[in-house]
Amino acid sequence: MKNYWNKALILFFSLMVMSCNIKKELTVNDYSTISVEDVITKVNSTTPSYKWLSIRGKLKVNTQDGGVPLGFNLKIAKDSLIWISITAPIIGEVNRLMITRDTVYSINRTNSSWFIKNVSVFKDEYNIKLSLSLIESIITSSISISQNNYLSTQDLNTITLDSQNDSSTYVINLNTYSIELFVRKFSANEELTVKYVDFQIIDNFLYPKKLNVNTGSEKLSFELTLNKIKVLDIDKTPFKIPKNYNEKK
Repeated sequence: MKNYWNKALILFFSLMVMSCNIKKELTVNDYSTISVEDVITKVNSTTPSYKWLSIRGKLKVNTQDGGVPLGFNLKIAKDSLIWISITAPIIGEVNRLMITRDTVYSINRTNSSWFIKNVSVFKDEYNIKLSLSLIESIITSSISISQNNYLSTQDLNTITLDSQNDSSTYVINLNTYSIELFVRKFSANEELTVKYVDFQIIDNFLYPKKLNVNTGSEKLSFELTLNKIKVLDIDKTPFKIPKNYNEKK
């Protein structure tokens, strides 16, 4: 009987070892068969569906002194317009912006000024190339990845894609197929970095809950916290320039 139990224990531990080895080999095979093309397709297929988005949240500008925490009310008409009102504690609204495909409109309450400029103002004043579509996709975490040549590396549940064509980097969560980090280098001195800290599900889509945007310039480096997101069929974007305000050239 003792010999029987010895054989049974040996058989049991042998099966355990074999099971562990099989599991390990399957994990390695699963990682090795990940298709970059399939990952990109899945990321690009998870896009939000909306006509209008209404977003309220907090804005923290990254400056050396920490900056003043601000509030914002942001509205997006899909593929056509972004409107944002920025408020400061006690003071109220300090700035109102409206961005279309080719134009940026601004009302600055702090110095009673306004301007209407080409969207190239981001390049001229902040040394970064931004467009309506890129800003919208960053806010909604729906950045589209082109099917370029990539060098890929994997770490736990993420895969990093480094483009050989447009100097872009994407860190993708393989569980949700959402982008956790996005970096685009426009030149040696022009770089845009977007880091998504957390997400929230709205209408079956993962919208960001908090994101950090860094351009290397204090003028355009900030943290956004999106507290309230609503999907709407229609919304209003009032933009009336006061008569006593001065145009900023």
